[in-house]
Amino acid sequence: MDPIVIEKKEELDKGWRFIVEVGTHEETQVGFAVTIDKDYWQELTLGKFPPERLLRESLRFLLLKQSRNAIVRDLGNDFSLRNIQTLFYSYERRMKMALFGTEYPKKQE
Repeated sequence: MDPIVIEKKEELDKGWRFIVEVGTHEETQVGFAVTIDKDYWQELTLGKFPPERLLRESLRFLLLKQSRNAIVRDLGNDFSLRNIQTLFYSYERRMKMALFGTEYPKKQE
């Protein structure tokens, strides 16, 4: 699996923007700017995991499905995590499983 390095995190009014490098120095690294909307983060993590964890799990999911070049082709170098669901219908379910170990975590009251 390609290493995922978060180079920068920027707070936005409604979320976060991350600059991420994927790959090693021996091969061509690919950089991404990924935005995570706070509402979407809350929906997927129930606020129990930091946005960095969701970002890493999301990129691992993408890298298992596609090459880095295919990700750039399909999503571009600047995308929102919400866009992944349009390419892979199983994305949200897989994130819940990766984070919680189950498809449907119990919501907090």
